[in-house]
Amino acid sequence: MIRDCPVAKEAPGVKSPIPAKVFVISAKEAEKSTEVVEGTLSICDISCHVLFDSGSTHCFVSHEFSKHLTTLAKVLEYPLMVASPTGSSVILNIAFSECPIKVNEYLMPVNLVVLKMKDFDVTWGWTG
Repeated sequence: MIRDCPVAKEAPGVKSPIPAKVFVISAKEAEKSTEVVEGTLSICDISCHVLFDSGSTHCFVSHEFSKHLTTLAKVLEYPLMVASPTGSSVILNIAFSECPIKVNEYLMPVNLVVLKMKDFDVTWGWTG
C-alpha cells in the first residue's frame, strides 16, 4: 500500500530541496578546468568578477557581493540542495530575482541564488 511506503513523507509546510550542481567554486579549481571561462560583467550597475560554468545548473552570487545588489532578496519556495565537485552539498534558500545583467550593452534579467564563494562574485550556470 502507498501509505506503508518506507520513503519519508514530506512534512506539511516543508518542501523538499531541489537538486542543483555547481562544479567550480574557487579560482584554483577554475584554473584547472577547461569547462569554465572567467570575465567581468555589470550586475545592478556594479562591476563583478564572473565565472561562466557550463556545468552549473543555476546562477549563484557570493554572499559578500549580494550585499551590494539593489534588488530584494527572497526566500525560495523550494530550497536548492547544491552538490559540489568534492561530493559535499549545501542547502540554499535565498535568491535575488531578475537582477539586471549587462552583456555587451544588452540588459537581461537573471535569478541569482546566494552561495558562499570567495574568488568570484557570480557563477553563471548554463541556464543563465
